[in-house]
Amino acid sequence: MLQALEHMIEKTFIGIAHNKEGYKPRESQQLMVNQIGKMLNNPSNNLITIEGQTGCGKSMAYLVPAINQVLLHNKNNKERIHLVVATANVALQQQLINHELPVLAQAGLKMTSVLAAGRGRYLCQKNAMVTMEDENLDVREAQKLEELLMSLGNNSWDGLKDNLTDDNPLQERIWPKISAQRAKCKDCEYKEKCAFVKARSAIEKSDVIVANHALVWSDLEDNKILPLPQNTIYVFDEAHHIPKSYRDSLSKSSNLNRILRLVNKDIDNTAKIINQLSSSADNIATLNYQNAFKLCSALKNGFNELESQCVELIKTSQQASNLKEVTVQFSETGIPAKMRYLLNIQIAPAMLQMMQILEKTNEWGSKQKSLSESVESQLKQGMSILGSFNNAFKTFNLFTTESCEQQPMAQWICNEEHNHSNVIFQAGLVYIGHLLKEKLFDKAYGTCLVSATLRSLGTFDRFLYQVGIQKNETQLLCIESPFDYQHRATLSMNKTMPIPDYKNEALHTQSIVEKFKQDFDNHQSGVMLFSSRRQMNAFVELLDDETLSFVKLQYTDSRKSLIDKHKLAVDSGKKSCLIGCQSLSEGMDLPRQYLTYVGIAKIPFSDISNPMDNAEAIHCKRMRGNPFRDIMLPDASARLVQSTGRLMRTVECSGQIAIYDSRLINKPYGNLLLNTLPSFNRQVS
Repeated sequence: MLQALEHMIEKTFIGIAHNKEGYKPRESQQLMVNQIGKMLNNPSNNLITIEGQTGCGKSMAYLVPAINQVLLHNKNNKERIHLVVATANVALQQQLINHELPVLAQAGLKMTSVLAAGRGRYLCQKNAMVTMEDENLDVREAQKLEELLMSLGNNSWDGLKDNLTDDNPLQERIWPKISAQRAKCKDCEYKEKCAFVKARSAIEKSDVIVANHALVWSDLEDNKILPLPQNTIYVFDEAHHIPKSYRDSLSKSSNLNRILRLVNKDIDNTAKIINQLSSSADNIATLNYQNAFKLCSALKNGFNELESQCVELIKTSQQASNLKEVTVQFSETGIPAKMRYLLNIQIAPAMLQMMQILEKTNEWGSKQKSLSESVESQLKQGMSILGSFNNAFKTFNLFTTESCEQQPMAQWICNEEHNHSNVIFQAGLVYIGHLLKEKLFDKAYGTCLVSATLRSLGTFDRFLYQVGIQKNETQLLCIESPFDYQHRATLSMNKTMPIPDYKNEALHTQSIVEKFKQDFDNHQSGVMLFSSRRQMNAFVELLDDETLSFVKLQYTDSRKSLIDKHKLAVDSGKKSCLIGCQSLSEGMDLPRQYLTYVGIAKIPFSDISNPMDNAEAIHCKRMRGNPFRDIMLPDASARLVQSTGRLMRTVECSGQIAIYDSRLINKPYGNLLLNTLPSFNRQVS
C-alpha cells in the first residue's frame, strides 16, 4: 500500500506544479510528506510529531499524503476513513478551505471536503426572523438581515458567519441573537433548510473535514459530529495549543449567585415546576409539592451556608492582599473539610435527585407528539433549571475531587465585579496527557501533530510530557525554516535596561517607552507585545500624542478589525503599530511591508499567580522538581520563539526584533533562551 501511496503523492505534486503558478518543490516539504506517508502505513507507530518552521510548506506536506491515504483506503475497503484537520484559529481553517484544498482539487485529487464549524457560527433563520420583528432594531440592520436571508434562500451564501464577504457586515452585537442555539433547535420549522443541519449532514459524506481543536475535544465524549477516532486520520495544526485547549475544555466553572437565585428567590416556583412536571410525565414517580419544596429548601440551606463560608474566605483574602477582586486557591492547603462535607453530603444528593427527575421529564416530553402550552412552558423552565444544576453539579464534583500525585487538581474560588458575595467556583485537571492518549492517540487510524513551535529549549520533552506521549511512541521531526534570518532580521537587546520585576515595573515601562520611540522611528509598521495587560496600559499612558495617533490597541476593537485598520494605514503610507499582549501575536500573519518591527517588553514567563499554573508548580515541587527550570523556562522559550516568529513570514520579509529585557544578556538562562531562537543578527547596546 505504501508504494501505491507514493505513486499517488508523486502524481499529486506534478498536478500542483502544473496548476499553481510559482510553485517550487522543497526538500523540507518532501521530507515531511515521506515521513507522514510512512507513519500512515505503520500500524505499530501511527503518530508523528513535527516542528515545521515558517516557510517550509506544512499545509501541503500533511494534506497531500493524508488525503491520498484516505482515497486509497476508501477505494479498497468497505469501511470508510476520513481526514480531520483541526486548527486553533478560524483564519487557518479559511485558508485550508478556500486556498489549499481547491489547489489540490485542481491538481486532480477527487475528494469531498467540508468545514465543521461550531453551531454558533451559523445563521438561524428562526432567530433571524424573530430579531427582524424587534422594534428596537436599526433599519439598516433589518435590511441587512433581510439580504442575508435572501442570500441563504438562493444558495449564494451557506449561512456560515466566516463566509460573509459584504463590505458592510452586521454589527458584532447582532450575531448572537441570530445564530443557531442548541436550546432552540428542537422541532424547528426551518430544519429542512437549516444551514447548520446541512453542514452537519455533509460531514459523514466528506473525505476531508476541517474543524477547530475545541470541536474535536467536545466530540471525543460522544462522537455525535465527527467520525470515530479509529476511522479518522487526525492532523492537529498549531498543535502547541493542544495542552491548554484540551485542559480548558475539561475545566469547569459555576457562578454561585445563579444557583442561589434559583433556590432562594424562585424556590416556590422551582418546587412547583418540579412537582407539575413529575405529575405530567408517565412512569415517573410523582414528587408532590411538599416534598419538592422540602428538596429545594435543603438546597437553599446548603447553598446559603456555602455562600457564607466562601464570603469569609474571600474577605480574609481581600484584607491580606488589599485587593477587591481576589482568588482563593486550594492546591496547597486542600479544600476546607466543612466545605467538602457541605458539597458532598448535603448539596450533591439533593441536586442529583432533582436533576434525575428533570432529565426523566425531558426524556418523556421529547417523545410526546403534542403537549399543552402549560406543559411546554414548564418543560422549558425545567430545562433551564436542569442546565444550571447540571453545570454546577459537574463543577462541584471536580472541585471536591481529591488531588493526588497521579492526578493533581487545580481548585479555586474567586469573586467578580468587586462583590465579595458573587463567588465563582472553578476546577480543572493539571495534566490531561493520559486522557488524550486514551481517548484519541491510542484509538486513531493515524495522528500528525504539527506546528511551527513545538520544541522548548531545543527539545520536544515539555510538549510530549504535556500531551502524554513517550518518545518511543512517536516519530519526531524538525524542519528548519528556509529564511535567511542572519542577513534579513536584526535582534536588538540592551543590557542596561531595568530588571522587569514587579518592584521595577514602572521604571522598566518608562525605559521601554524611550527605547520604543527610538527604534520605531526607523519603521512604518510594527507590533509591540507585552506579557501583562497592566504593563501594556501603563506603557500606552506614557506615550505622547504623536505616537498615540498611529497606535492600534488590543481590546479596543476586534482583532480582525485592528489588523484591517493597520493594513489600511500602511497601504496609505502612514505609520501604524499594533500594541497588545501575547494573544495578539498568535496566528498573526503580516508579511513584508505590513510588519518590519517586533517589540517584546520582556521574557514571557507565565504568571505563577494563575491558579492552574500555580497548581502545576506546587505539584512539580512535590515531585522534587524545579518549577522554574522544568516549567517556566521551557514555556517562556516557546512563547519567545512564537513572538519573534511574527517578523519573518516570507523570504522577502525583513526588519528588527527588539527585546527590552536585560536578563537575556545578564542572567545565565539568557543564553539558553537566545540559543533556541533563529540565527538573527544580534546587536547588544
